[in-house]
Amino acid sequence: MLGTSLGVRSAKTTVLLTFAYAMLGGCAIMVPGHLYPVQGPLSRESTPPIYTATLNGGVLPSGSITVHLASAIACPGDWKAVSRDDPTASQMSAAWDEVYGSGYFVANVLGKRTFSRSVLTCTNAEKLNLEFLVVERGKPSSTMGVVSDGAGNIFKLSF
Repeated sequence: MLGTSLGVRSAKTTVLLTFAYAMLGGCAIMVPGHLYPVQGPLSRESTPPIYTATLNGGVLPSGSITVHLASAIACPGDWKAVSRDDPTASQMSAAWDEVYGSGYFVANVLGKRTFSRSVLTCTNAEKLNLEFLVVERGKPSSTMGVVSDGAGNIFKLSF
């Protein structure tokens, strides 16, 4: 009985240590999220659609993300941190301010180390421009962002 108890405890310890090493070592994690239409044709529908997203990657500066639109359309792409000296860093500033309030982009996003961007290509050839910010490092659930499509829709992205 004692041998069995030690074996179970040892197995549990091994599983917990493996999980801890994976998390501390920056192994990829998958964080589920949602896109909510804020402006554009979809936001004016009687029941606006809510799309899903999955953010992959545990550590900056890069990873992948997939957005799932209606009708089983997948929009995968890679994300990458935006450099502090990137001259295109403000290209979606109006979308950030539309979703989170006037001046939000300059005050809270621009120049942050956890500010990232992606262009997603959907299975129907549509493109989505996506930017996100990890507000609190080490807390994937604090990730927030914006998405725009070619039809004039702007989405709030939250995880």
